[in-house]
Amino acid sequence: MSAEAADTGIDRASEAEFAERNDLADRVTEALVAAGFPVHRDVNRAPAVEQGTLVFVDPGDDSRGGVFVEWPTDPSLAPDVLGIARTREFSSPALRHFGAVTQQMYATLVAILGSSDPRASGPVAPMTA
Repeated sequence: MSAEAADTGIDRASEAEFAERNDLADRVTEALVAAGFPVHRDVNRAPAVEQGTLVFVDPGDDSRGGVFVEWPTDPSLAPDVLGIARTREFSSPALRHFGAVTQQMYATLVAILGSSDPRASGPVAPMTA
C-alpha cells in the first residue's frame, strides 16, 4: 500500500493512467464546449456556483475510476426528496418532472459524447440535485 493509500485508504492510479484520463477529460471538455455547453473542471467550485457541466477525473486505482461528467439541474428544480420519502408521495409531480428532466439531460450528454467517442456511457450512480 502506498503512503497516500495509507493516509486516505485509496490507491491512486498510475501517473500514466492518470495522464490518459486527463487527456480523455480534455477531449470530453472540447466536445461539450463545441456543442455549446459551459464546462467546469474544478470539482471544488462548480457547478454549485455556476450553471453548466462538470468534467472531472477520478484518480482512484479501481474499476470505478475514470472521467465523469455531471450536468446538475438548478437546485430550484430538485424536489424535496426527504419530504417525499416521509410522505411516500413517490408519484408526486415534482419528483416525476425532476426525473424526466435529469433523464433527458443525461441521455443528451451520452448522445453527444457517444458521437465523438464510443466509450461514453450513461450514469452508474443515482442522479442527485
